[in-house]
Amino acid sequence: MSESLVCYAYTSRYRGLDPEADLASIAAAATRNNPALSLTGVLLYDAGRFVQVIEGPREGVWALQRRLLADPRHSDLAELFEVDCPERTFHQWQMKAYRVEALTPMSRPEVIALRDAYVGVFRPSARDFLALVQTYLQSRPVNP
Repeated sequence: MSESLVCYAYTSRYRGLDPEADLASIAAAATRNNPALSLTGVLLYDAGRFVQVIEGPREGVWALQRRLLADPRHSDLAELFEVDCPERTFHQWQMKAYRVEALTPMSRPEVIALRDAYVGVFRPSARDFLALVQTYLQSRPVNP
């Protein structure tokens, strides 16, 4: 019997000095570490904030949560939701990282709305959040 999956999302304030280098470092660490925990997901950075969705077995997600809380690049970490999920949305990614500010202006308003959702404007359901992130990312060219 396979372990059930959870989907966890959070937002945090970025406290590093070089977002481009830190996103590359986070993506590289995720590529190394997430397979052992059976984690997948996406990380978005914009205007000094992270929004991340992580999916996998509960124990793996909790292990990553503990690392995030100790990571000096994050502050004011706020959980958005943790829900059971029947299947993975980001099954093909150990962790994709996107710097929204570097993306085309056409898609930027959607992502700004997404980011603002997590600083108190509104709080969408987990399903709505995943649908918005998935729609947005499907419109992006795949980064190597």
